[in-house]
Amino acid sequence: MIFQLDIILNLLLIGLIWTIQIVHYPLFKLIGEPETLTYHAKHMSLITPLVAPLMILELITQSSLLILDFSGIQAIRAFLLVLIWFSTFLIQVPLHEKIQKASGVERIKLIDQLVRTNWIRTLTWSIRGLMVLA
Repeated sequence: MIFQLDIILNLLLIGLIWTIQIVHYPLFKLIGEPETLTYHAKHMSLITPLVAPLMILELITQSSLLILDFSGIQAIRAFLLVLIWFSTFLIQVPLHEKIQKASGVERIKLIDQLVRTNWIRTLTWSIRGLMVLA
């Protein structure tokens, strides 16, 4: 049961992160200056309640799997999940905070940095999914 829930959560988060990576983040650069702060703030207020519970549940299921079945695969998947959390709270969240305060060229540079660094989470979640499906 825990294994199946972990798979479902992982696949949902893979879909979300690819959508954010390919659609949402790049679109930030196309928004006019007066609307940028409103759009960005709205994105954050809508995406957080969607992603945060899934991430927390995934952390719980992965931790449970690690305790119940401490295998090499589970240890690697847990390590990858730690990378995702570190990337989220040490890179992406601070970049979002900076974007919310920036304007003009500085905002565009920060969005480009957000897209580049978000590949860490996109690829890491995808690898976790491939591992569990293999």
